[in-house]
Amino acid sequence: SLFTFVLKPIFGISYIRNENGSVSHSWNGAEIFGYVGKHFGYYASLRDNHENQLLTNPQMLNQEEGAVWKPYPGGAGDYSEMRGGLTWKWKWGDLAFVKDHFQWGDNYHGSNIMSGRVPSIPYLQYHMKPLHWLEFTWLQAWLVSEVADTTKTYTLPTGAKRITYFNKYYASTMFTFKPV
Repeated sequence: SLFTFVLKPIFGISYIRNENGSVSHSWNGAEIFGYVGKHFGYYASLRDNHENQLLTNPQMLNQEEGAVWKPYPGGAGDYSEMRGGLTWKWKWGDLAFVKDHFQWGDNYHGSNIMSGRVPSIPYLQYHMKPLHWLEFTWLQAWLVSEVADTTKTYTLPTGAKRITYFNKYYASTMFTFKPV
């Protein structure tokens, strides 16, 4: 009654075939989740992914999830994905520190503000609903840009290159009023 711990293996295959050929995506890993007491929760998921043909590139417009790929000759690629979080919940609010996909907004073909299709990002979220008609959400995220900052990039005497990337942040504060 004090805590729960669940460990699950992950394995999956996706196979698509049409007149142009076939594409497969396989993944494996493990995930854990649970809670301690009535207010504290946690989860983590680690997956290794392999695709025999990458469907996420600038020439293709689709709803596939983005990733930092390790490409192979012939169009195949691998990537690993780690998601997880710690949450604390009380009667009128919650606080969460997570690294996960963030989705915000809606429409018929994916979210129109934050798509949820980018690689998982670390963020801190504070949410409270002190009254049935008032809600507040604050979010702060740290993004990996993978855009080199050439003013801070240099070559070591050994010949190795030290690349520094631009920092990127995302912040959001939302108030929701429901008078009716």
